[in-house]
Amino acid sequence: RRPSVRGTGREEECDGTMKRLSLLALAGALALAGCTTDEIDLPIFGDAGPIDVDMNTGGGAVGPCPEGADTPPDPEGISLPCCARSSNADRLGDVQLRLTSVRFTAPDSVNPDTAGPLTNSLLQQAIDQERFNWTLRIQDDGGAVTVQAGGGIRQDGGALAFANGNATTPMGDNPLLADASRWDPSTTPGEYTGNTFMQTEPAGFTSVPVFNVEGNVLLEFPLQSTSFSLELDETRTCAGVRRNDFSGIKFEAAGTLETFTRVEDTVGFEVNQPPLPPGTQLCAILGQFGPPLGLTSPCDPNERSAWGVLPDSVCDETGCTLGGCDGMTTCNAWRVAANISAAAYDIQ
Repeated sequence: RRPSVRGTGREEECDGTMKRLSLLALAGALALAGCTTDEIDLPIFGDAGPIDVDMNTGGGAVGPCPEGADTPPDPEGISLPCCARSSNADRLGDVQLRLTSVRFTAPDSVNPDTAGPLTNSLLQQAIDQERFNWTLRIQDDGGAVTVQAGGGIRQDGGALAFANGNATTPMGDNPLLADASRWDPSTTPGEYTGNTFMQTEPAGFTSVPVFNVEGNVLLEFPLQSTSFSLELDETRTCAGVRRNDFSGIKFEAAGTLETFTRVEDTVGFEVNQPPLPPGTQLCAILGQFGPPLGLTSPCDPNERSAWGVLPDSVCDETGCTLGGCDGMTTCNAWRVAANISAAAYDIQ
């Protein structure tokens, strides 16, 4: 189904405009074509329709929660104030969480303040419908604290299970796509200060998948040197609150995420997500390719003159570091940062 614009009489004009755009230009061109993001029907993740997703620091009534992936919907299965499917109150030493919102702050190509809200809105739909399940398990035996983090596969009844050598092979020709363990979680040390959790060492490589309604992979985020911090409530069930005010559903963030994605890991990773054209490359989105390149252009790390957002970091065998490199030549990764919220989910 093609994107539609309701009530403007300009369906074909807007549809044709959208197909020619890079991700950054999409929101601006919609306005030029007489469209607004409120008019766009986003069909990618089911029938959720257009939404207004943002982060704030308070205000508005709590809720409502999304219906999740249940068929039929199970309103009793997801509970306020943070839309948890479970509780960690009786397992404070084995905290099981799933990210419930991600709002990118870097790079500029996916930051809604600089690139428009489309990327974050589409991702939030996937989170709400439990097709993007970034899962955390924080274990504290009274001494050492560790966190296991990676993509969660939804099980019957709403529980999640970490991938275990069962990554599928979606569209694309990156050698990473042949590695069936790329979705497997990483385990790293952390610490609590009260109920605030922080990683003390960044995680290694993992690729986190986003699925469509048929269970096929829409896109993946190949990430490394990932670090989380979360400010949890006293039961360690909620990090952040889902709110609804006059401007729409928002999230009170209570955590941060920092990670890196290497240019070479994004080359050949296709993003199978309308309204982006088939064959769109993840590197083209992060690099915000401009003319004469397009979203489906082969990504040549050695030719960056048409990249709108250059890599800003260096990753090597010792880890990743922001800065200290030339974006046109020696930087080989983008730093990815976000404000996040999380809620308790059972992990099998």
